[in-house]
Amino acid sequence: MIKSKFFRVWAFVLAFHFYPTLAQTQPSTAFNMNAAQPKKIEVSTIVSRDTTFDFPCRDSAISGLSINMKISIISSDYLVRILLEDINGENYLVAESYKELFDEENILFTDYCEETAILDNILPKKLHVYVKNANVTINSLLINSDSLYTSDKESFLDVIKTVRQNQVKEKIKRINTYNRTNNKLWYAGMTGLGMMSHSEKMRYMGIKENQTTNGFEFYIDGIYEIGEQKMNNRSQATSNYVSNFSWKNRHGKNWQTSVKNQGGSMYCAAFATNGVLESLANLYFNRMLDLDLSDQQVAACNKYQHPDVYHCGMHVDSVVLYVYENAVYDETAYPFYDGGTQACQCDIRTPNYTAQASGFHNITGGWDDIKSELIHNGPLVSGYVNGWNGHAMALVGYGTVVAGQHYSFCDNAGTYPYFHPSDTIQAGDPRVGQTYWIFKDSYYGEREYEYDGYMYLIFNNRSDMINTFALEWPITTWNVPNCSIICEDADGDGYYFWGVGPKPANCPSWVPNTPDGDDSDINYGAMDEYGNLAGLPFGQTIKTEVTFTDPYILINYGIVNNGVFRITESTAMIGGAKMRVCENGVMTIDGGSLNNPNIEMIPSSTLVIRNNGSINLTNGNSFEIPNGVTMQIENGSINISTN
Repeated sequence: MIKSKFFRVWAFVLAFHFYPTLAQTQPSTAFNMNAAQPKKIEVSTIVSRDTTFDFPCRDSAISGLSINMKISIISSDYLVRILLEDINGENYLVAESYKELFDEENILFTDYCEETAILDNILPKKLHVYVKNANVTINSLLINSDSLYTSDKESFLDVIKTVRQNQVKEKIKRINTYNRTNNKLWYAGMTGLGMMSHSEKMRYMGIKENQTTNGFEFYIDGIYEIGEQKMNNRSQATSNYVSNFSWKNRHGKNWQTSVKNQGGSMYCAAFATNGVLESLANLYFNRMLDLDLSDQQVAACNKYQHPDVYHCGMHVDSVVLYVYENAVYDETAYPFYDGGTQACQCDIRTPNYTAQASGFHNITGGWDDIKSELIHNGPLVSGYVNGWNGHAMALVGYGTVVAGQHYSFCDNAGTYPYFHPSDTIQAGDPRVGQTYWIFKDSYYGEREYEYDGYMYLIFNNRSDMINTFALEWPITTWNVPNCSIICEDADGDGYYFWGVGPKPANCPSWVPNTPDGDDSDINYGAMDEYGNLAGLPFGQTIKTEVTFTDPYILINYGIVNNGVFRITESTAMIGGAKMRVCENGVMTIDGGSLNNPNIEMIPSSTLVIRNNGSINLTNGNSFEIPNGVTMQIENGSINISTN
């Protein structure tokens, strides 16, 4: 029995003892208990496999526990984790070590403790030691029995939080040092996940106690690599698809709704699926509806889930099925509850609006199939498996690792202490040419945290990405105002964008059947099946009022909604230059003249000629004013030369 082994092997001596802090053996004093008169238990035993011991002095409450030990590493993928269990079955992290924290061959821990630095006078029961590829020599335990708890519970919790923050900061420092030394492409930082208690974090991440996180809970930026590098698994090297594509920045817009926070729940699949449905509503209607859908409903009312879904999690396939079979309420009507599993309350809630997918399908092919779905159908429900349970997220795009690229994606990364401008991907790096995938997460901390909610992942194996699903349009909404599909030429190049889905019936008759591949750039037109854009003659989009005084117009201009192109001098269009005045755009000849015009006026546009301005056509020119164009000639003329 393990119990008898404890007392046979752990010959201990209990005594009051002043134990000096040996700073040179510690990464930081943040991990010292520093008790005034700790009780010292001599242990002197070596542990090389997972072991559980009964704790001595179980009848006495303790307010702190630290350990003196030495870890001898056998291989780099080692793990040491020590937990204290109390009589109520609660576990507290005493110490943990893995390569990202300590990669020395022999590591000495003196008066070392993490969550057990300050305890609420608990009654200890067991000590759990988890070991992989290492030998742990436990020399002694230090126990603080002084009562630290006061009647001011809030102040007591603040002290614990401060201690935890200092410990996490030290871990972040060590992980970033390891990453830079070992050519990792990601940054660690303060996150809400990293600040969770050890038990909460392990449950949330679906990790067993004998598994390491490799510091993933502290990810805030950069490219995190899942799985071992295998050259034949490069997901971009032989792809015909465009090297970068993201719905965070497409057609000049971010089509994603805000990053949500699933708190301590296991509702990642609900948050991921709703995130995709919200984004698809924006894309399908080609307008920023930015719906906020109820994650609580999708979790609590899904009949296919575990009865205790809050703690036990969800299956992605059943969640996408739910949003196909059911209209999802808005968040205001049915808010998220971060306090355990709740029964479904749809029958007592009244939605302000709803949204629903018209179907879904599983993407079972390879990397290129996923890219095709992303490009042509919008964000996907996906996620990762990292040796643990999976975590679902919204897959919103991808990119390609390029030599010379800085691997930070956060706008304010330069303010972080771990950021280095020289952190670029070097030529010859084996990851150059590989695809990284852009995910919208559902764990976004408070302002004190640094994670912006987006994650960039390399998968070295297809099996490390969870089953990926596409929601199908049309997206059906109820009681959402202004919910018709916008069909517009926002850059003035003659191509229109109407969102994902087929060309809608409300598009005007002059709109071409081929959609614009980038409706924010007049220099690009149609997009092929691989996401490549067709180049157009150089041009400029006019979105505000611009006064033109040059003698020649040499490039294309697209005058779009609220744009005004005002000519005040004599100018001529040459070299095949073209001007397109789109819906709600205005062309004004104000005292000047436009010679040799090549102008396309679109219905709902406006032409103004005033102050003796003129448009002068020569033989071969044509200038049509179709029905629906507003033309205002106020002391001006349109002239046709017969020479």
